[in-house]
Amino acid sequence: MLPSLASGSISLSSFLTILTHPCFLHSPLVQRQYGGEFSHSFLQHSVINLKRQAQLNWRDKGPNIARLFRAVLMGLVVGSMYYDLGRDEYTTRVALISYCMTCLAFASFVEIGLALTLKPTINKHYSYRLYPVGAQIVAMLVGSIPFLVLESVVFCTLVYWMTSFVADAGRFILFWVLLLAGNLSFGTLFRTLALISKRAEQAETLAGPVAGGLVLFGGFLIERSKIEDWIVWIYWISPFSWFGRAASLNEFQSSRYDEPLPDSTESERRGDVYLRIWGMYNNVAYIWLGVFFPIFLCLLCSFISTLSLRYQRAELCRGTKRTAGDEEDETNKFAQQTNELSSDPSPMSPPIQTSALPFSPVTLAFKDVSFSVCKPDSDEEKVLLRSVSGFAEPGTLTALMGASGAGKTTLLDVLAGRKTQGQIQGQILINGHPARLDTLNRVSGYVEQGDSHMRTSTVYETLMFSAQLRLPASVTDQQRRQVVEDTLKILELEDV
Repeated sequence: MLPSLASGSISLSSFLTILTHPCFLHSPLVQRQYGGEFSHSFLQHSVINLKRQAQLNWRDKGPNIARLFRAVLMGLVVGSMYYDLGRDEYTTRVALISYCMTCLAFASFVEIGLALTLKPTINKHYSYRLYPVGAQIVAMLVGSIPFLVLESVVFCTLVYWMTSFVADAGRFILFWVLLLAGNLSFGTLFRTLALISKRAEQAETLAGPVAGGLVLFGGFLIERSKIEDWIVWIYWISPFSWFGRAASLNEFQSSRYDEPLPDSTESERRGDVYLRIWGMYNNVAYIWLGVFFPIFLCLLCSFISTLSLRYQRAELCRGTKRTAGDEEDETNKFAQQTNELSSDPSPMSPPIQTSALPFSPVTLAFKDVSFSVCKPDSDEEKVLLRSVSGFAEPGTLTALMGASGAGKTTLLDVLAGRKTQGQIQGQILINGHPARLDTLNRVSGYVEQGDSHMRTSTVYETLMFSAQLRLPASVTDQQRRQVVEDTLKILELEDV
């Protein structure tokens, strides 16, 4: 049986203890690389991913240029529509404030497509333990900030001065910060909807109602006092309400609105009257909450994205399930192989010294591998592989040949642990020991016919990014470059 390709009863810590045994890991470099779940600290992974994300953003400038052009166009349109508003037009002023946030929020819908493009690559990288998914989420969040700053500055400058907000530099900067925080929160929200959805249709279906509900209960279309108690929680989590309240306080608490209304018998300043009419709390603390709540929402959405990518595993290939008795057989076989590791290092080949780094070669062997699935309309089993045996030695190129439909791809999927349903029988060994999916992902690469890569990265950059994540920090930049150049030379990809 092949219990080693599915999750077993051995804990990760116990498995890593076995992997770090000197008989399994020869050189200190290999022990550093495979002696833990990841090769670097979370901060180092975040920095590496951020550099790559900045490179991808720079290469794929089309969406950002389009958004920037849209910000200029919408800034001019909105500025001309509400040009030179007077201080008595408070209803129109509040509508303008709400519309400013709406313009930038709906521009962030593009984040759904960008996140869906990255998601298969992130899933693949995490399955190989190249980096913790949180590092990529941090990179995507931080990497989006420079453009959002530029977009918010352009839009805010045009609208703020054309529509005659309070002519005060401090209040202008605060208005821009509020707009930037709200824009960042919506970008992160839409990105999260894409990452937690299994398909693009789900993300696009969710985005509309979520954005519509946040706008509807944001405090302008429906005032807070008219929202039912059972649904008022949407008002308190909506970035629209926090931005609208903070921006209104920033405007109406200025000295421009200190004079009382002409027909008023009370001495209450007109700015306070406007805020009271709209049911807004006249407390300066809400201005700063308008900055910090969207940031908190960004962190919360990033945390949810991290959990989703970590635990909601994408199905790499449909097909298999564990056979009966796998768990018991796995425990016995794994214990037996563990004892052999402690006493007999002979199956392990000595480390090989290359031009850059030493590495321990890996021999793959498989014996009597069979694979069968149940037919959809009956309980009858269909055998796709029957007692297939073979091996692949290090330093050699092994070709798997056969007629169309002979089962070549099926065999490779079984050897790589890509099957999740059906029945697998036989043995798959790495250096004489039962193969586990954890081990395969770290010591091998599986390139499918339609693989997941970023179209804006060159072959060299893709390999260099992998080398940065797989190799420990003790490896110098020169050694990393040499490893990548050697790999390109071996694969004859130097000119690509």
